[in-house]
Amino acid sequence: MIWFLKSNQIIKSKSIINISKLFNHKTYNLGKFSTNCLKPRRFSLFQLKSSIGLKKMQMPSKIAQIPSLKVEKRSYKHEVDTNVFSISLGCLKNGAELASGNPIYCENCQGIFNKFSIIAQENSLQVWNCEFCQHKNLVDMAFEQVPKSDTIDYILESPFKEEEEKEVTPNLQSQNDISIVYCLDISDSMNKIAHQQLVPKDQNIRLLSKPWSRLDSVQSVIAAEIQEMAKEHPNRKVGAVTFGDKISIIGDGQRNTEEIAYKQLGDYEFIVNKSIACAKKQFSNPISQCWSHLIHKIVKANTERNTALGPAILSSISIAGEGSSGSQVIVCTDGIANIGLGALNKPQNKLESAQFYQKLGELAQEKGVTVNIVTLIGQDCKIHDITPVVELSGGQIERVDPVELRDNFMKRFNRKVLATNVCLKVKLHKALQFRNEVDQNLSCNKTILTKQFGNINEDTDVTFEYKLKSVKDLIEMQDFDLTQLSQLPFQVQIYFTALNGSKCMRVISSQTQISSDKEFLEKNANIEILGLNAIQQSSKLARQGYYETAKVAAKAWYNKLERIAQDNNNMAQIEQFNNFKKKFEVVYGVFKQENAQYKSDRVSQILFSNSRINRAQFQNKI
Repeated sequence: MIWFLKSNQIIKSKSIINISKLFNHKTYNLGKFSTNCLKPRRFSLFQLKSSIGLKKMQMPSKIAQIPSLKVEKRSYKHEVDTNVFSISLGCLKNGAELASGNPIYCENCQGIFNKFSIIAQENSLQVWNCEFCQHKNLVDMAFEQVPKSDTIDYILESPFKEEEEKEVTPNLQSQNDISIVYCLDISDSMNKIAHQQLVPKDQNIRLLSKPWSRLDSVQSVIAAEIQEMAKEHPNRKVGAVTFGDKISIIGDGQRNTEEIAYKQLGDYEFIVNKSIACAKKQFSNPISQCWSHLIHKIVKANTERNTALGPAILSSISIAGEGSSGSQVIVCTDGIANIGLGALNKPQNKLESAQFYQKLGELAQEKGVTVNIVTLIGQDCKIHDITPVVELSGGQIERVDPVELRDNFMKRFNRKVLATNVCLKVKLHKALQFRNEVDQNLSCNKTILTKQFGNINEDTDVTFEYKLKSVKDLIEMQDFDLTQLSQLPFQVQIYFTALNGSKCMRVISSQTQISSDKEFLEKNANIEILGLNAIQQSSKLARQGYYETAKVAAKAWYNKLERIAQDNNNMAQIEQFNNFKKKFEVVYGVFKQENAQYKSDRVSQILFSNSRINRAQFQNKI
């Protein structure tokens, strides 16, 4: 029996039944991605099982209606859609069946022919009736070309196909040969004394008789990090760029420092060209051969008056981009950019600066460079304005006390990149649509969601919500009857550049069967996936400025997951809920603040990090 939900009603055939209670849900893991199911109390609903021999996956057909909550005499309400699935992009670290030909797309909806697709013979022609949209596609496919697995890899372009004259060897470096560029703020504010007494773990690096400044703290940590890298990754290219009144390109420390003067800090092309030229001659040595020279120059850097943050990030990305895919820029700063490109100290430059940091993010994404930013507590840096650089490149933002710098470098930025230029497309059946996603990311009547990720690592997890289309839209679909369907298709298309330069696509497909079993759904609910989604989605709402909506959604999720954990008395669910509760309290505390200032560094960093929270963080593993 299939139910359609419209507003606060479930419509069955011609009769209408009102509902007033929340729905229950269930989660299964498909190995590569997981799907959470929704089921209403006292009513039958979809329970979807994976038809492939991995882990199971369930999918619902109902969307929960959350009672409105009153805030400051206004009524806010938010539908909590427990139709959720999670995709772990870390699946790219595992191998998959390699396709023998090119992918075959549906002419109508861009679904890709897969293991579950069926070819029929019509008048001696091969016809694929697309399982996503029922469009009939003429195909010409040999038996050996039919995918045998639910997970297929396609090589779209071999390395350097358009650059045959390039020497292949230098560009096919291993992960150990990536470039790391430390981009260090030496503005006057870095002279401030660290507000806690700092005792460096590696006291042999540098001992001072005077109190330690912010700059002393950062220099000591970077020096220790370089020493450790020289032992663990001897072939890695490591260098430094400092910024204050000007940009100083230290490189690997073996040659003279190159400078980009104050008057050139507004010239985008000059900075790029100068930096690329410096990369070729100043980043020629592996860290094992030059670490002592590099450390010496870093610890000798003295402070200057201004903060040329924007030009320095541009320079660092340009340098790192000359290295292997997966190279990194690590920015350490404590102040607001106030000179050169991307200056944030003048309101009239707001739009221009926003466009600049967006452009920087796109450049990093194109070059396969991850940009990570560490800001020091005590002074705001307008994190919100520079976030696009980090977000588009797949990096992290950390806001830390100087005394905790060492742990942040080691724990946060020491993760290997699996792929660059990652673009994720998720394909739904035409009876479904995505929910709570911005329109610019949706296409094909909201059945395709497209997201760019820049670089990804094995801890990159993403959640999405979906629902049935409106009853009106379903009735207008003349080519199928939803009540007669026994299964629905889902597909993930991951476009990426491998570290050897190959442009590839991984396609993960699933056909899911429909049934209903209320007790089983509740008993086996995966609170981890639902909790992960709740934190990601509510944080995204708050980042967009919808604080009240975020607060209502987060609280509704909390109440829902707490009830499930208590009702079932399942130890695994209780543990998952407790993990969720710890994360929830942090983000909900931000949502509850009166007159919350989204652009403060503390709030910006919390919301950014939680909008990208992954399972390892959810489980407190990192």
